[in-house]
Amino acid sequence: MKVAYAAAETTDATIEALAPFFPDVRFGAVGSDELRFELEAHTASGVVLTDYTIEGLELQMTTEMPGFMVGESPMDGRMTIGREPIDTTQPVAIPHHGLDAVLTSVDARAIQLDTEAVLRFVRVDLGADRIDLHNIGTAPLTVEAGERWHTVADFVHHSMLDGTADEPLIGAALSELLVGAYLTTFPTTWLDDRKPTNSSNHSVAAVRRAKEFVDDNRHLPIQVSDIAAAARMSVRGLQDLFRRETGKTPMEYLRLARLEAAHRELVDGDPTLGHTVGDIAHRWGFGHIPRFSAYYRDQYGQNPGDTLRG
Repeated sequence: MKVAYAAAETTDATIEALAPFFPDVRFGAVGSDELRFELEAHTASGVVLTDYTIEGLELQMTTEMPGFMVGESPMDGRMTIGREPIDTTQPVAIPHHGLDAVLTSVDARAIQLDTEAVLRFVRVDLGADRIDLHNIGTAPLTVEAGERWHTVADFVHHSMLDGTADEPLIGAALSELLVGAYLTTFPTTWLDDRKPTNSSNHSVAAVRRAKEFVDDNRHLPIQVSDIAAAARMSVRGLQDLFRRETGKTPMEYLRLARLEAAHRELVDGDPTLGHTVGDIAHRWGFGHIPRFSAYYRDQYGQNPGDTLRG
């Protein structure tokens, strides 16, 4: 994971510090007090999570936002997109054309999603090679959706801070979790473009292709969208068909495949050589050891530590 820190006491230095994360940001000071600016940014698996503080000077700020970004901003001041005021008590999906703000104090978190991960998810879900995805609103669809976003964002934030997201498999899963939360929280053209999938027209051969792809790639940070692409189906269509044919979801099958690989390493491992349950679990994408142990006991009837010790 990459970590960046910055601090500034002038608008020019603040603009320079923000530029890698908020391109084209422009400040126009309308106050006279001292400025205090601090920023801490964490980057993992294409996700950029930025915490920043601005205090002590009333600022006029205009910026354009690349990709897909959500802002969460306890602040004093006002923020608008075009002429529409923004309710900053809720998470805000920042549109590509940016926003305008007059701020006297802001303690904010911004999460920028991996653009390619968002587009890949939507292409597979809609079964379309070419898409036009953009926001059609900034506020969450419902209060409950906004709360759900906060829950997911807090979980990802914690996972980045404690290093869990550094594991490639886990980092990719967290990135896709954010994509799903984003698309189901904020109004986008994806919601308008979705159509029910008639899974009865899909061949059971798609399940075989999905299984083969998982078995061959379980060591990689694959997601349900990758499995669906290999099966040549939409995500929703594959989930319907896979569950009907196997009684499991594609991700449950992936978890079992990784669990089997972890089991083999535990059987062959030697704790005297430094092999640990935690290292093996993390290597196969299990970031939460108690949950991994529960899965393992359900599948193999003993604790993973017992298997490792022989």
